[in-house]
Amino acid sequence: MLAAFFQYWNTFDYKKHVVSLGGGRGAPLLEKNAMGEEHCWPTHNGLAIQDPFENFYNVAHVVKNNGFARVREEISRAYTLVSEGKDMDALCEIKTVDEKEP
Repeated sequence: MLAAFFQYWNTFDYKKHVVSLGGGRGAPLLEKNAMGEEHCWPTHNGLAIQDPFENFYNVAHVVKNNGFARVREEISRAYTLVSEGKDMDALCEIKTVDEKEP
């Protein structure tokens, strides 16, 4: 189940869709363009997360390109580790920004 979680977020189309806790399994994904038109969200290719309580608000507006790239790298790294059968210790290992994967 953990591998499926990381696989989903590793392949999620962040350019087109909004991360949202609303809906549920099988619910349509929120599109950035629609949220931009309805709630005046700026158009960008970065991370967009809908506030679960104030649906008009993008809580990820403070995440800059470098931070978003780091999140994507960690999701990808976690998916790779889980797919290889690594344990939680490997997943939780802290990497500094300067460290490179072997």
